[in-house]
Amino acid sequence: MRSRFTVSTLFTVAALGLCQSAAAQQTVARVYVIKPQPGHEMLFEQALAAHSEWRRQNKDPWSWGVAQVVAGDDLGLWYIRSAGHPWADLDTYDAGFAQKALEHWMTNVAPHVANVSSYVTTTDTTNLHWPVDQSAIRFVTLVDFYLRPGQQEEFFAVVNKFHKALMQQKAPTYYSFNMSVAGGPGDLIRLALPYKSWADMAPRDTPMAAIIAKAYGADEAKALNDRFNNILRRVQTTVLMMRPDLSVGMGM
Repeated sequence: MRSRFTVSTLFTVAALGLCQSAAAQQTVARVYVIKPQPGHEMLFEQALAAHSEWRRQNKDPWSWGVAQVVAGDDLGLWYIRSAGHPWADLDTYDAGFAQKALEHWMTNVAPHVANVSSYVTTTDTTNLHWPVDQSAIRFVTLVDFYLRPGQQEEFFAVVNKFHKALMQQKAPTYYSFNMSVAGGPGDLIRLALPYKSWADMAPRDTPMAAIIAKAYGADEAKALNDRFNNILRRVQTTVLMMRPDLSVGMGM
């Protein structure tokens, strides 16, 4: 039986779409997801720390944020991400600094790695509310929404209604929606929710469902919940702990 998900679940669970008309202006992020060799977890972390320091010393022109999975089915995985790039930046970086960085990685870190996956994502800048000061972010919860075929437009139509209500009510909730544009599953939209601590993940005094109902009325809020639920095929949640000590530059 398929589970039901409400507006409250969408925006408060324990944590990425863009219009085609804005495609020319979109920026992208490069993401690596890494699984250490079994039994090499500490060796991998030590090698990654040394590799990050090598990038700093050699003036890597990109900033890289590092985080590790601390809750969810993918416990033990690591995320490494660099964001805010025009597409052309990937060509420039790959032809330049990435070459010697790859050599250092393969020699020093790769022996401790079991598997690496890579993809390029973009952020929905229309339905975005992210803290200006990101230095206090310690955790990011990722909520992966796997959509039914052909439902991406409907997904963002509903999300836009949620976003407008949250902005209207000045809800103290930050979020970002992202999707893969190269690599990764095409039916996945990822919601990211930043937190300062585990305690910050506790439910808000005013539930998000109540905020949506206040903005649109109970009947329309329920209709939006139903529309959203019918879009989804499955949902997966992962909690990342930020590792600024291993990050390079601005971080994630």
